[in-house]
Amino acid sequence: MAFIFNMRKSFCTVVLLVSLATLGRAQDLEPKRFRIIEKGFLIGVGHGIDSLNLPEGNYVPTFFIGHIGFSLTKKPNSNKGIFTFNLEPQLNPVFIRKAESSKTELEFGLNMGFQHIYPITKNIYSYILISAGPHFISVNTVRLARGFCFSDNLGAGLYVALNKSLRLNLGFRLRHLSNAELKSPNHGINTFNYHIGLSKALW
Repeated sequence: MAFIFNMRKSFCTVVLLVSLATLGRAQDLEPKRFRIIEKGFLIGVGHGIDSLNLPEGNYVPTFFIGHIGFSLTKKPNSNKGIFTFNLEPQLNPVFIRKAESSKTELEFGLNMGFQHIYPITKNIYSYILISAGPHFISVNTVRLARGFCFSDNLGAGLYVALNKSLRLNLGFRLRHLSNAELKSPNHGINTFNYHIGLSKALW
């Protein structure tokens, strides 16, 4: 757990550089490989981790996320699974909750990352993902300053096939918000996040 909660700017830098390099190579890849194979959305809710919570109140993000997946696998139906590069634009209202009061804030940004999808049965697929990206938060806290920050995510979940192309997406993510030491304070905000969504997929 300590490793997860202490993700540093190096993680974010590596993911962004690899992501940009992957995009830069898109024209060199075969069209059938680097193509959109998933389009969908996720909604969800997060909860501040108690041991690293805010004195201002519990940080409770609600997620509205678009999800676009580009195939990095030449044969998406391979038994080795499916590798994708993902873009996730998002706009997330945030509630700072205390027992006696609650106030509403906002965060928005773009996550970029990688996902490995593996078939368990004909209609159920497991996945793991890693992503990071620039965000903006509207609230000042003792753990993180208002403004620009990075969102670092580790996650896992299941896709359930509803028909030939429609997939139900059930996921869990650990997220760390920090600003790469650009401002102070920068202790970060950590949340457990639960997601549900729908995707139209070509696998």
